[in-house]
Amino acid sequence: MVDPKELSDAEVVRELRELLGGKLVAYMGNVRDTATIRRWATDGAERPPSEVMPGLRLALDLTHLLLHWEHPEVIQAWFIGMNPYLDDVAAATLIRDHGDEHASRIRAAARSFLG
Repeated sequence: MVDPKELSDAEVVRELRELLGGKLVAYMGNVRDTATIRRWATDGAERPPSEVMPGLRLALDLTHLLLHWEHPEVIQAWFIGMNPYLDDVAAATLIRDHGDEHASRIRAAARSFLG
């Protein structure tokens, strides 16, 4: 898998959308509809705001990590579930509200999930 830092914004959104679904990506990207996510995933259509991309790149990096052991449906549930390692806040909510500001905490929670 390619490092998310090496991908274009559209490629990051496209891959997240394929793996986790448009609704979850829209939530993490802090937009109301999946149509916006479709436009973000299309090269040249509409660029995502720069402030959401660090969080989405983190989400893709974590998804790649978790894919080594889990199916996309389980990973999606991990992102939206209350997480005891994140003070019972969902990883997706931290990403939406804080971008990659809590990246080390979220990575530690993902590693703990894997056991």
